Amino acid sequence: MKKRILKSLFAMICMLCSISVSAYDFRVDRIYYNITSATELTCEVTSGSSEYSGAVVIPQEAVYNGNIYKVTSIGSYAFAYCSGLESVVIPNSVTSIGSYAFAYCSGLESVVIPNSVTSIGSYAFAYCSGLESVVIPNSVTSIGSYAFAYCSGLESVVIPNSVTSIGSYAFAYCSGLESVVIPNSVTSIGSYAFAYCSGLSSVVIGSGVISANNIFGGNNPAKVIWLPNTPPSGYGVGGKVNYVANSSYNFNWSTTYIYDHLSSMFESDGVIYVPVNPAERTCDIIDCSYSEKANAIDVEKTVNYKGIAMNVVNIRPYAFYDNDYIKSLKINFFGEIPNYAFYDCDFIPEVHIGSEITNIGNDAFYSCSGLTSATISNQGDIGNDAFYDCSSLAYIDLRNTGSIGTSAFSGCTSAASLRIAPTVTAIGDYAFSGCKKIGDVTIEDRETELTLGSNGSSPLFSDCPLDEVYIGGKIKYDTNSNYGYSPFYRNTSLRTVTITDTETTVYDNEFYGCTNLKNVKIGNGVTSFGMYAFSGCSAIEAFEFGSHVETIGAEAFSDCTSMTKLVSHNPVPPVCGNEALDDINKWECTLYVPATAAEAYKGADQWKNFFFVDDVANYVPTAIDKTVATGNEKTETARYDMSGRRVTKSYKGLVIIRYADGTTAKMMK
Repeated sequence: MKKRILKSLFAMICMLCSISVSAYDFRVDRIYYNITSATELTCEVTSGSSEYSGAVVIPQEAVYNGNIYKVTSIGSYAFAYCSGLESVVIPNSVTSIGSYAFAYCSGLESVVIPNSVTSIGSYAFAYCSGLESVVIPNSVTSIGSYAFAYCSGLESVVIPNSVTSIGSYAFAYCSGLESVVIPNSVTSIGSYAFAYCSGLSSVVIGSGVISANNIFGGNNPAKVIWLPNTPPSGYGVGGKVNYVANSSYNFNWSTTYIYDHLSSMFESDGVIYVPVNPAERTCDIIDCSYSEKANAIDVEKTVNYKGIAMNVVNIRPYAFYDNDYIKSLKINFFGEIPNYAFYDCDFIPEVHIGSEITNIGNDAFYSCSGLTSATISNQGDIGNDAFYDCSSLAYIDLRNTGSIGTSAFSGCTSAASLRIAPTVTAIGDYAFSGCKKIGDVTIEDRETELTLGSNGSSPLFSDCPLDEVYIGGKIKYDTNSNYGYSPFYRNTSLRTVTITDTETTVYDNEFYGCTNLKNVKIGNGVTSFGMYAFSGCSAIEAFEFGSHVETIGAEAFSDCTSMTKLVSHNPVPPVCGNEALDDINKWECTLYVPATAAEAYKGADQWKNFFFVDDVANYVPTAIDKTVATGNEKTETARYDMSGRRVTKSYKGLVIIRYADGTTAKMMK
């Protein structure tokens, strides 16, 4: 009996709960209403027995039992959990949007909030993951706690000058939100109002804010511009970079910039500037617009401000951070591109960095996945991770650069060729890690030494399927096994190596284990080959070296069993280390030497074992590209470097030669 009573009581409770959830006074045209005042004839939109779906247009008035009721509010939970709801138009008669009114409407993409609305309740649009943009009208004075929390698709929100308070967690977990401008009318921002907005790059906090209690929580935006002269109470941490008007703020001063005229910042063509010195007419770039205004960014030496040309002095770190609106970029500026300046700007197609740029900071173009070409002519350094993970970058031209930082081009998986100018002095560790298409490397002729790093315990170019390498001067690297022995160690795709006449040394293990290496040409500047320099290069067919090689290290050519032509231009036989030439098949390989030195080679240790010795004048070089025949019948019409620029015959490096018959050949000159 007791069990039956309990069951009946439970059923009644469930029924009452069901009635309370779906209770409504009347329904007109798919919309449910509750009467809020029978005397003033007002009503609110509420939930009903069926979920709202598709596009809903709420009328200003609803007729019921002969009475015309004015729609003045959207009730609590009115549209909550209606996942099929796509769009809502709210009429001008509505003054308030209740708590949870549209909560969990995951399919809601757009909502029109009229100028009549004065308050937006707590959780009103929480968890509306499909909502992309919201324009809050200038009639709204308060935004409730959690009002737009967890709207992961929300990319932009316009907060008008009428709003005075923003509740706690109001926009928390809006991971797609990129920028926010909090107007001067706002006096208080609740705790964690913009917490965990992982995509938030730029925030401007208006001068009226007097209370801002730890508003960013655990995810600090890239840039925060604080306009209040007095720090708001409870302001806590700021952005990765903070801009303030005075030193009252307790931030890390290494990432905080003080501008006396911060409130006079201005925008021009998507770039935000702040005046620095009115007398000198100077300004800095501190931020950018996260909108269509930033489609084409031109960083110039001057900018027009109220009809007067201002000189641009600095670009500040993170200035264009994570801006996916930038589709075109030109940098005609004298100074430095700072750290994180264009970090994660996915749609920049190309960049030309002129000679007036001094340095490129760390992570400056990090993960700009749409970047296809970078011409870098700056005279300074390229920082660590500067072009890291620019996966579409197909061509890297380093013209006047000083040094290349750690992981600078790591992850540039589309890069096919690399040209390193004589000005480059050092290339850091992991600089080309993950560059799985770089086939051609040209180290241009140089007088200064080039220091090369490694991929940790692997060679610098271990991830690159090298085909042809031109070395135009002395290179230096750590030959220790902990650093991969050499940049080219065991690069099994490398096919051709040319080393110029500039004085240099082929170090120990430099081309050890390059099992596909077929042709090597070494100029007159090289004086020695280190131990195991070409050991394991079992495919080498032709090897030519200049007139100044004096010593060949132990086992330099061990396992070079396919060699058929060994060419020495030195009239004096080089001194060979232990077993330097032992594995060369002396019965099949022809030794080419100066005619006057033939007898000297026939009497020298290890050289005397060659069966065939011929005059070096009779040597015919093997073509690098065997798909194109070479000979006097070919008439050259033009030659180009690997970027497509036409060059003269005096140009040294990897070139593409076009012949009169329409064929082309790729050769190292």
